[in-house]
Amino acid sequence: MPPLAERTLPGFEAATWYGLYAPKGTPREVIQKLHAAYLKALADKDWQKKMSDQGIHLLPEAQYAPEALARHTAAEVEKWRKVATDAKIQID
Repeated sequence: MPPLAERTLPGFEAATWYGLYAPKGTPREVIQKLHAAYLKALADKDWQKKMSDQGIHLLPEAQYAPEALARHTAAEVEKWRKVATDAKIQID
């Protein structure tokens, strides 16, 4: 059976991903502090190995910036909104 992106939905891509979020309106200084702590945790070699052993691949550090996560989230929402709209999926 050919991959979905090969024939049925050319260019289609889906992956599981994780992000660290804070409530809307969280002060920028708090976001920066959380981000710094997050980067410190991501740099831990033992933690990186645990993630790798589970098949989780970490992205380059620049892609963890709050602005990059916001762009990625917006793109994912739009992609899946289109899938749901095209498939006429509705939330009851």
